[in-house]
Amino acid sequence: MNNKFLTLGFLISFQACDAAVLFRADPSNYHRTAQGFENYDGVSQYNFIEHDCIPLFIAYPSLEGKIPHRSLGHYPTPLLDVSGRVVGCKSFYIKDDGQNGFFLEGTRYPEENKNRKLEFLLADAVCKGFTKVATVGCADSNHACQTAYCAKLLGLDCTLFLEEQWSMSDMRRNLLLDQCFGAGVIKDALKKECEKNQIYFIPGGGSTALGALGYVNAMFELRGQLITQNLKDPDMLYVTLGSAGTAAGIIVGAKLAGFKTAIYPVSVCTFKPEALVKLIKEIELLLSDSDSTFKKIFDQVAFVSGLSDKEYNEYLRVRYNVVIINDLIGEEYAAVNQETASAINFFYLLGNKLDGTYTGKTAAACLRDLQKTENKDKRILFWNTFSYGTFNELTSQVAATKLP
Repeated sequence: MNNKFLTLGFLISFQACDAAVLFRADPSNYHRTAQGFENYDGVSQYNFIEHDCIPLFIAYPSLEGKIPHRSLGHYPTPLLDVSGRVVGCKSFYIKDDGQNGFFLEGTRYPEENKNRKLEFLLADAVCKGFTKVATVGCADSNHACQTAYCAKLLGLDCTLFLEEQWSMSDMRRNLLLDQCFGAGVIKDALKKECEKNQIYFIPGGGSTALGALGYVNAMFELRGQLITQNLKDPDMLYVTLGSAGTAAGIIVGAKLAGFKTAIYPVSVCTFKPEALVKLIKEIELLLSDSDSTFKKIFDQVAFVSGLSDKEYNEYLRVRYNVVIINDLIGEEYAAVNQETASAINFFYLLGNKLDGTYTGKTAAACLRDLQKTENKDKRILFWNTFSYGTFNELTSQVAATKLP
């Protein structure tokens, strides 16, 4: 193994755990108010529950029972107002999914933004009777790692299909966690092979219409926090754009939750805007098929493929107030340039740890726009999707010699 690329070609069988307990607040500990959604639970008692009072289901009760959901995290995640520490804008907020996690008997377990999608995807797998799941990602994939973890909590076997990439500091952590959670990891496979072997296949990043509902729900969560914390809506929102599920969910959720915010998805890899438009339309179709109310909210224009990037970008700008930023990718996926490194250092001083592959690039775009005079009176929100724990209590259980 060299220090640039890591090539995976090994298999570990990720066996289901015996425990039937997940750690998520019981819905009785959530209180619905006229202003929104509040959590009065703390971390004292958590139970496995099939359906709960997530903000999306509170806003649209008819969806519960029609759309599968299993709780896999502690929410809401913190909304931080750091306006006094950031110059160049009127207000600066951080929606910090990176702090999400819980302690059990002295051990911290990872929970991050990927859990939002997996709450819907793995629930679908369970509802359909699958006992095995599989997903894909690069070697340091947070999504793959979280799929392994959440599958284990739900008693599902899991296999990961990982690809080579630049060696990053978090790669070792994630690969150790993959093994700690018992994931089977192999290099190449096809969705058809999973279907043939009755394995529930989750695309990279969990970025399907169903998975993206995790971030539609997150925008209702954000709406409630802004109200309860007496904060104004952001004028600009920055979020990472990789496999598009997070960004697409935020875009649809912003519309449903009444935001007028301009959304800036920041590409971390070569990305075609057609893919983002397609996923947005798929989310709208899924919701419209589940509840006819949504047909009055979304335009019923079918997705059209084959248009130019310029046409899709214009559609995103006019229809959804979305502008994709795609000039911070770097030499290739996971490569870090000086602008990204500087942004990571800046957010570290704010108490937020970022990674070089995803959130560091998003932060760089955000900070660059702070330098523009037209943004000095704007309220800006940065969505940190990086789970920044070391999880040494877990990784220390796995011998480094087991890594590929």
